[in-house]
Amino acid sequence: KKTKPLPLYTEATLLKDLQRVAKYVQDPRIKQLLIDRD
Repeated sequence: KKTKPLPLYTEATLLKDLQRVAKYVQDPRIKQLLIDRD
């Protein structure tokens, strides 16, 4: 079973992911800081 790359960003999906960037951060301390800022 082959994996597929993630689809390319559209302007809308890029803005959506940038608003929720904490979900991509692995460091728990930084992740919590980003969540608290939202």
